[in-house]
Amino acid sequence: MKKRDSKDFPCAGLRWNTTFNPGVNHVQVIAEKEGVIVKDELTFNYQTETWGEPTELQLTSVKQDDGRIYVEACMFDEKGVFCPDASHFIRFGLSGDGKLLDGLGTIHGSRLVQLATGRARIYIDPLGGSAAAIGETAFISAGGPAMAAVKTGKVAHLPTSVVSAKCEGMATAFITL
Repeated sequence: MKKRDSKDFPCAGLRWNTTFNPGVNHVQVIAEKEGVIVKDELTFNYQTETWGEPTELQLTSVKQDDGRIYVEACMFDEKGVFCPDASHFIRFGLSGDGKLLDGLGTIHGSRLVQLATGRARIYIDPLGGSAAAIGETAFISAGGPAMAAVKTGKVAHLPTSVVSAKCEGMATAFITL
């Protein structure tokens, strides 16, 4: 526990010397002033391994409270060690029911993004894709209508999208949402 002192540089005396463990660390701050308590916390990965030349992109996703999905591309070396200084350009793509939230002119809203600290991210609207140009009942094959929905009514499905991330000189990474 410490008290703020504006003459104590840096951070007005509100600093702690601590040793982080390699891997995942969790830091929590609790402050109180005039009976009002404020809390904040942060979980992060403290990397101690050295890394080599970037060789592989990997994708992860996190569903947001507002329904969007946040897709992150991270760069790794041939031993699977994260490369935090990678600054390659990544081009995102999507096939399926969703839509890339791109063309927004932001680092999380562009189809072409340069890695920053080894990461590039984009938001996905899982339901925002364009409707098919040919409806289910309009496509007829030699045996009759191509979709069972013609006879049984509309078939509901979970929205599915495949997001791709491409970096020149490396295999394209994919994630299914």
